[in-house]
Amino acid sequence: MRLFKIALIGGGIRETVVANELIKSAYPVSIYGIDKNELISLKPVAPTMEEALEGASVLVLPVSGADGTGLVHAPAVKETIRLTESIMSLLEEDAPILTGVVSPFLKDLSAATRHPIIPLMERDEIAIPNAIPTAEGAVAIAMDHLPVTIYGSKAAVLGFGRVGKAVAHTLKALGASVTVFSRNGAEHKEGRDCGYDMRYYEACSHVLPHCDLIVNTVPHLILDAEKLSHVLPRTPIIDLA
Repeated sequence: MRLFKIALIGGGIRETVVANELIKSAYPVSIYGIDKNELISLKPVAPTMEEALEGASVLVLPVSGADGTGLVHAPAVKETIRLTESIMSLLEEDAPILTGVVSPFLKDLSAATRHPIIPLMERDEIAIPNAIPTAEGAVAIAMDHLPVTIYGSKAAVLGFGRVGKAVAHTLKALGASVTVFSRNGAEHKEGRDCGYDMRYYEACSHVLPHCDLIVNTVPHLILDAEKLSHVLPRTPIIDLA
């Protein structure tokens, strides 16, 4: 009977919390690339990344996953943590990769090594609660940069997905007049029911010149040069995508 083992590689505060929860629950976990001073026990800490991954049944990566070169965010260690096919071969066959977002590199690496990826940030039970602090962070930035109060201001939110909804709801609760842009007809119906001025992106040139704040939540180029030409120089743009 093979032993079950969780490898947790890299990360910051969120991954440290996960590591400590695994330790407290007595899961067989091997950790590398996390600040040792923040762990409740040093027993699961592996001396090398290779030893942490050796024979692991599951690989847990930071929310950011790996960048376009396989680099894993690990500010607590001096050396570079980079995923390669040879490194991935240390895992058990078909061991899944748990991460937040999936870069094209990580997707290709998964296909090449046959390790399935589970993108946790695409799961509603995780993504929706995570959207709330993202929205609050956007509001904090807006307060620092707006020459006026959010109350009574005119705000534009591009996108009405999980983060877009959280941002729109937060701004509306603070007294802003919110216009939401979306290309999805069903989202327009939902947004109107919530009391938002719902627009398609073709209306940007008519709406954006009158906005005090613009928040983009769409991971594609929406605010191109033509649309930006209609935005007042004093209007802050917060890009969350």
